[in-house]
Amino acid sequence: MNAFSISGSEVLEGVSPSCIEIVQ
Repeated sequence: MNAFSISGSEVLEGVSPSCIEIVQ
């Protein structure tokens, strides 16, 4: 579970900026 949470956080951090750039 911990590893999954960490991986999820890393993925969200990587995806969020991409989505923001696309929206802008």
